[in-house]
Amino acid sequence: DGAAIEAWLKLGKKIAIITGRNCPCVEKRAKDLKIEILYQGIKDKLACAKEILQKLNLDFSQCAAIGDYFNDKALLESVGLSFKPKDGHKDLNVDIVLSKKGGKAA
Repeated sequence: DGAAIEAWLKLGKKIAIITGRNCPCVEKRAKDLKIEILYQGIKDKLACAKEILQKLNLDFSQCAAIGDYFNDKALLESVGLSFKPKDGHKDLNVDIVLSKKGGKAA
């Protein structure tokens, strides 16, 4: 949700997008929301997140993540707080299942 992202950034927090897709629309959305950390075409999201966290001098316990598909599983199991949208993959065990579907202000 764009409003939540803007509020989070105003608090001085960091946001990263790690996606398996390569899509100009994701780059545009990240730019519009002032998200500076964007990785596209990523197969191993956990390794990518580890690299990002090392650069930011953070660890997984200080991180939250949201994912909707099985390729997000390892990352979601590693962070301090994990989320999935209402229609996220049934085999993803997360801390919080959101009330909205992905892409619908989840």
